[in-house]
Order: sequence, then C-alpha cells, then structure tokens
Amino acid sequence: MPSVVRAFRSKYPQVTIHFRFENIGQLTNKLLSGEIDLAFTLSHGLHNLGGVTYKPLWTQPYSIILPHDHPLADQPNLSIAQLEHEPFVMLEREESPQGYDYVLSMCAKHGFSPRIVSQASRTDAVLMIVDAGIGVTVLSRHLLLYASPTLRFIDIQGEDHSIDVVASWKTANTNPAVPLFIQEIEAALEQTRANQA
Repeated sequence: MPSVVRAFRSKYPQVTIHFRFENIGQLTNKLLSGEIDLAFTLSHGLHNLGGVTYKPLWTQPYSIILPHDHPLADQPNLSIAQLEHEPFVMLEREESPQGYDYVLSMCAKHGFSPRIVSQASRTDAVLMIVDAGIGVTVLSRHLLLYASPTLRFIDIQGEDHSIDVVASWKTANTNPAVPLFIQEIEAALEQTRANQA
C-alpha cells in the first residue's frame, strides 16, 4: 500500500489523500454513506451490498490465535472442533457483523456454539485479551503483522477458511480520483505477479 500511495501521489500531486482507520463494520457504513471514497477491507458480505464494487487484492487465511503458553500453542495446525471447550474472545458483532457470523458458522459446522467470554470493539484489543490468557480467537492471519510476538497463529485443519482483502468503492462514486487510484493498485498487482513469475 505505501508504494501504491507513493506512485499515485507522484502522478497526481494535486489530489489530497486522507486516511481513516476503522473496523470493518464502520468502513462499510462510511463507504455506503459516501463519507469515504475507497475502503481497504475484507470481502465478507460485500457481494450482498447493492451498489458496491470491489477488487480482490490477495487472499488471507483465517488462523486460530492462542497465547504462547496455551496447551495447544505448539501445534502446527488445529481443527475448529478442538476449540469446543475453549473460552472465546470476539470482535464485537457491530464492528464486523459478517466476520462474527462467519466464526459462529465455522463452530456450528463442528457441532458447537463458542463460549464467548469477552468481546472488544477493536482487533488490537481482542489480540491483547487473548495474549492475557482470557481466551482464544479466530481472525484473519493478516493481523500477525500487528500482533505481539507472544501470540501464536495456528493454521486451521480441513476445509479452506480464507477471506479476500479487497479495495472497495461505491459503483456510483463520482470522485475522478477513485478510478485513477484503482489503476495504480492494478499496476502494483501486475508488478507483483511479474516478480513472482
């Protein structure tokens, strides 16, 4: 993202970019209200929103996140079923409704409903509560970038549990900078693919 912003600013120095960091639910609401022009978020439920277009950037797996001293923390992978008797820490549903429901559905597929002992309005707070040993959580692996080194991100066994990280915008957005920024994203993605080939 920094390289995309740098390239965009170099080409279009007259365009001012303002950054806002919000949880997924807030990003979606502000995108729909027109308060923001472009959101970088997870793809949960975006296909159900009328008038929103999005471009997948990369796919991110979900992970089971445990404190380092948890009895299961040294396992290379775990099944969701192994969490049946664990206390769960969750991001509040209004902050990420689709993500919250996704975790509940993962647990339901394995025959249990998670015992939620704590909820927080920010993902960094969820990670801190898990790190304190209050419970476990299931979140996107991208949070490893912001996590304490004492947390363990464990792969999930079985079916694919992943989510797309996307750039999203209102289809009817009239800001001329949005398609220009999307072009820079596409150029960066193409460069990444070429470097990996």
